[in-house]
Amino acid sequence: MPDLQLSITVPYVINSPAAQLSQQGLGDVVLGAKYRFVQETDTRPMMALYPIVVLANGDAAKGLGNGGMQYFLPVWIQKSWDSWHTYGGGGYWINRAPGVASRWYFGWALMNDVTEHFSLGGEVYHASDQKPLENASNGFNLGGIYKFDQYNRILFSAGRAVVETSSQNSFSTYVAYSLSW
Repeated sequence: MPDLQLSITVPYVINSPAAQLSQQGLGDVVLGAKYRFVQETDTRPMMALYPIVVLANGDAAKGLGNGGMQYFLPVWIQKSWDSWHTYGGGGYWINRAPGVASRWYFGWALMNDVTEHFSLGGEVYHASDQKPLENASNGFNLGGIYKFDQYNRILFSAGRAVVETSSQNSFSTYVAYSLSW
């Protein structure tokens, strides 16, 4: 099935909230299936559905998980020109954690293949509020991908919210190893 991509993400989370003890451990496992239903051409972007399920296995009391199952139902589009790639989209998060509402999420990224092995880019995002009296989250991330070969990659990013930084994402980082086959 050339238009189907299956994924599993097993995160190791380090949570360091201000004025609290740092916690670390296994986070919520993410299972996904991306199905491309429109192929990219010179004038048309690629389009895909990418539903995911987030298992509630991380310890929510330590900030390592959500505390309930989540389901994300998005539509993504992507267009490439030479060494440039732009992609994004959005969808609805169904969140079953106690005291948390479901929400909308939208994001867009622009990447450049600097070399055959190294890509850099940035993204902007918006997520509607998930808790009563909580503001929506708007932010950005800058990051990249180092491709060892067609199967092995390191992904990294750093970013922050652009409003309400004292109560939301004042700074976040992400580092991951990706194995594809």
